[in-house]
Amino acid sequence: MTLEDLLDHPWVGPSFPGRLLGELPKVEKPFGVMDPVESRFHPRIVVETFSTEKRIVLAGAAIGSAVPSQIERELKEGLCVFLPIDMAWLRLRYGFILKRRRTASPAARAFMDIA
Repeated sequence: MTLEDLLDHPWVGPSFPGRLLGELPKVEKPFGVMDPVESRFHPRIVVETFSTEKRIVLAGAAIGSAVPSQIERELKEGLCVFLPIDMAWLRLRYGFILKRRRTASPAARAFMDIA
């Protein structure tokens, strides 16, 4: 599946920062709009929380993005489908910061293992 396959459907989620504007297609389609004044991309349905995004997607109103573990139950129950798409330009790099000579708490270690 390619990014172009998804442009004819409304997207739901938060707005994207300007640095990604160059990677998104410059076409007028239902997926969302470019805002050159704010230097942001706004999906057709802008929301601020993942739970709201998920409710809208499950209602069949739009396409959203999620890490598979965030929608594991919904996938198993057939409430939604996973649309595999590779966008080489979209990479997230997160890390964990710990105090020097301190170990992470058991809860933090469990979270790190999941992440």
